Parts: sequence; structure tokens; C-alpha cells
Amino acid sequence: MLDTDWTTPAGSVTTTDFLTHGKDDSNDPGVGVVRRVECTAGSVDVEVDLVMRFDYGRTAPWVRRTHDPSGAEVVRATAGPHSLTLHGPRLTGRDATHHGRFHLEAGQTLTWSLTWRPSHLAVPVAPDVDAELAWLTRTWRRWRDEVDVQGRYAEEVNDSLAVLRALTLHSTGGIVAAPTTSLPEAIGGERNWDYRYTWLRDSAFTIDALASHGHVHVAAHWRDWLLRAIAGDPEDLQIMYGVAGERDLPESTLDHLAGYHASRPVRVGNGAYVQY
Repeated sequence: MLDTDWTTPAGSVTTTDFLTHGKDDSNDPGVGVVRRVECTAGSVDVEVDLVMRFDYGRTAPWVRRTHDPSGAEVVRATAGPHSLTLHGPRLTGRDATHHGRFHLEAGQTLTWSLTWRPSHLAVPVAPDVDAELAWLTRTWRRWRDEVDVQGRYAEEVNDSLAVLRALTLHSTGGIVAAPTTSLPEAIGGERNWDYRYTWLRDSAFTIDALASHGHVHVAAHWRDWLLRAIAGDPEDLQIMYGVAGERDLPESTLDHLAGYHASRPVRVGNGAYVQY
């Protein structure tokens, strides 16, 4: 959950961004991102631009206005097996983007939610933003309160533990090394790897750090993932797997993308899975 404060000569706003929590329920809205904009003082004009693309920018979706089961108007973007549904104040389509301009006075808010769902499922209802925000706050506060970290670097340790926990996929227990791909080791260089996978070594270090600070239940969660991922002949053990235990992680490059600060190529997949 990220709060960002913005100040203008006429007023100030706080934007709150967070991810909604999918519950593996056919009636659940699904996973997505919420942005709430609150004017905290004076008055402000807020401009919003939304550009929806799939498949790493290669696919422009079919976009249309429709209604969710409650009757609310939504924007629905579909591309193959994927769909995004936008709830919130109306945006106007223009040149393959959606745009809006809004005037806010102190105390007024705007809220958008962008929800992913398999495209063969019905249009979802809007997530209960207040309930999701309250759940998220309770969950992370409870996570911090489970262990009493003391010492000079207590705040930094707590933040680091939270990051490690956030790298764990809730549904499977797989722990990614990082949630990014193609951030270069040196700007302009070619050593730009996809780290959105589970290395046994890195995960072991993560579990060691979490368990040594009292978060032992995450060790059990990952142990279950490990038993599923490496099941079979011990001779077939790999150094890394997908977050659900996938074994085949073929690497390819996305040559249509310029890369971070012109650091190319941009990669998807990681050929290191064949290393001994």
C-alpha cells in the first residue's frame, strides 16, 4: 500500500495505490489495482491517462463500454484469455488511451479500480475498496506485530521482512527472487535477467531470514511448495522453478521494447533453469 503526497500552489492531494486480494472464488471480483485520490487541502485539478496493453505491449485489446452485474457502467478491455475491467469516474477514449480531467475540493475523493479476470468469465462487480483497504491494513499490521524486532535497525528490518513476504505468491507459496524482469546490472548493459522465478537457494535464504524472526508458518508454506515442485526423480532436481512449480522456463527476448534506460534486450523467461 503506497501513499503519495502531491502539492500544488492551489492545494494538495494524496494518492493511495494498492493491490486487491483475489480469493479464488468465481464470484470474487478478481485481482487488480486500486488508485484513490483524495484532496487534502485547497483545490486541485487531476488528470488521468490510462493505456491498456497486453502481452508486454504487443497486443492492443478490444475495448468497449458495458455494465457490471450491479448496473454500473464500466470499461472492459479483452485480449485472448485476459480481460481488464475499469470501475470508477468516467474516462473518455482517445487515440487508444482513456483520459479524464477532474476538479477536486478539500475532502473530495476519486477512486478507480482496474481488475484482471479470465476473459471467459462475466464482467466482475467493483471491489469493495474500503473493505479491501481495511483488510490490507489489518493484515500487514498483524504481520508486523507477530514479532517484536528491537535494536537500532528495527524499522529497516521490519520493512525488509515485509518485502520478503510480499515476494511470496499467496496461492502456492512460491517465492520469487524479484518481481521484475530486465532491470540491468549496469545501465546500457546486456545482463538484464528475468527474476520472477523461484530459485531454491534464494528461497532458502528468504525462509531463513523470515523464520529466524519468528515467521515460522511461512517456512511450512514454502516447504509444501518445495515438495510439489521437486516431486519425482531426485536426479531431475532443478536450481529454479516457476512460482507454481513449473519446470520449463524458456527464455526469449522482446525486441520491440527499448529496455530500461536503453538497456537491451528485454527478456522473458530464464534459461538458467537448465544449469546444474
